[in-house]
Amino acid sequence: MVKIMYPTTNIFNRVFNLRVVDGSTVLSSGTMFTIDVENRHYFVTARHIGEHIGISGIQVMSENQWVSYSATVIGHGKGKVDVTVIEISEPLLSDKDRFPLPLGSGGITIGEEMMFLGFPSVYDPSMGFSLHHGFPLPLTKYARLSNLPTREQPMWLDGHNNLGFSGAPLCFKPSKSNELTVAGVVCAYMPSQEEVIYENGEPAGYYVQENTGFMLAWDIRHCIEIIHSNLD
Repeated sequence: MVKIMYPTTNIFNRVFNLRVVDGSTVLSSGTMFTIDVENRHYFVTARHIGEHIGISGIQVMSENQWVSYSATVIGHGKGKVDVTVIEISEPLLSDKDRFPLPLGSGGITIGEEMMFLGFPSVYDPSMGFSLHHGFPLPLTKYARLSNLPTREQPMWLDGHNNLGFSGAPLCFKPSKSNELTVAGVVCAYMPSQEEVIYENGEPAGYYVQENTGFMLAWDIRHCIEIIHSNLD
């Protein structure tokens, strides 16, 4: 029996549109989501989005405007692991709006359908539907797992990632569960350099970057390890 995977409240309520600012200058923007580990509340995004947090401030889209918050970096992924874990000075959601969300990539299989939710840069969330607590509803996309991740390498997925989805949660349904589980953190798409050709077939002498249709995500275990190392 094939499981149909739809986003549910426990993931919708945990995904936020994020930007990192220095005064009036936007340094980076993308998606972040919240997880609970050891009864504490943390936020996760991609490292290339969150690397300036702590030096600069953050803003989160709420009630159709950008709201500023203070944030503390718990840790960044090591080497090329593109994840960042932070804490925010005040809760974005009440306990009644935060439902349990399992974490872990155990049981994922090659070819499995996975889901990711976020805010592409071409989308203005203030024009869309808002959840009852004022945060915008994230967009939902799907991809299929193309390889199994290792500690040093990310997951490759057959799916079209867009700018702005970096930091998004990558979810699946384990074979023996009906609960959405976060397996990873979306970080990039794989580009290719394509030569520009004139109409007459002659090369123009320059290239454009195209999206190959493969995307990358790092295993959520890297975030959990960052949190545990901070608790030790």
